[in-house]
Amino acid sequence: MTEGCCSPSNNYCSFLVESRENTVLNEELKKRLQSEIEKSGFPLELDITEKLRDLEGDDHFLVFPNISYVDLKGASHEIDVLALYNVNEEDNTYPFGATGILLVIECKKSFDKPWVFFEEFTDPLTLLGLGSKVDYCTDLNISKKSISLLIACANSSFSGHHYNNCSFYNDSPLAQARTYFEAFRSLDVPSTIHKAVLSCFYAKSFVKRWFNKSDRGKDLKNQRSFIIQNVIVLDGELILASRRTNSFDIEPVNHLLLRTTDSVSSVEDSSTSLIGSEVIIDVVKASFFEEYIEICKSDAKLFKKHISEVYLSGLLELS
Repeated sequence: MTEGCCSPSNNYCSFLVESRENTVLNEELKKRLQSEIEKSGFPLELDITEKLRDLEGDDHFLVFPNISYVDLKGASHEIDVLALYNVNEEDNTYPFGATGILLVIECKKSFDKPWVFFEEFTDPLTLLGLGSKVDYCTDLNISKKSISLLIACANSSFSGHHYNNCSFYNDSPLAQARTYFEAFRSLDVPSTIHKAVLSCFYAKSFVKRWFNKSDRGKDLKNQRSFIIQNVIVLDGELILASRRTNSFDIEPVNHLLLRTTDSVSSVEDSSTSLIGSEVIIDVVKASFFEEYIEICKSDAKLFKKHISEVYLSGLLELS
């Protein structure tokens, strides 16, 4: 039968056209909806997802947007974007499996309420940087449980990780902060920054449980290792307040490190300390995100080199 104007496919197409013509939004409602969409974080999530997916060649991320999950107490949460980067550099001497970075991304928009972070620049613990604070997940069965995969990281290739850019020895140190507030926020309105930080804690806990569900066997070539890096991407003003005299110096920045305490792990896991462990969260302006991607890819490559170096040196013993 020759397909003509009365064919089922043409009839269905005509029905769709008529349906669309008869479904016209009120212009005022349309403008209100567009305004609500723009005020939400969804356009930013889409932009971040596309930027990660648009990377060319093998040097790209595997991206999972809008992951819903429940925590150990049954409460529902969502990760805005989860992105996995596996270092694909050819290295016949590397004895292990997939190695790279997992970005756990929280997207926030705040044009009318600048995010202000108070710089901390007198902490002696940052003398050599914060590379040892990097979190990770691994299948490698390290013989001594007290030994970290980041053993000797201050003296390996991993010393180049961007957490170490806050060192006193760096000419242009990356700013770090522990305290923050949203300027012009009403006291009866919940803090968007605090909400984003809590989301990072829950997401990191979930990602570790998700990673550990997979049994990779004993073949070293199947053993994975990934940095877990929390990042809050802000579409809005990111401000650093520094107090070196009696008054504050105020300046816009593209990227800073938020040092905070994981209040979730101490609740979900009774084996952890009462106050939880220190967690570092990257806070990045949306306009800086493409540069940040390159920083993360560099970190992942340094992580792989570090593992190879400490394993070949005998510092990292596996069982």
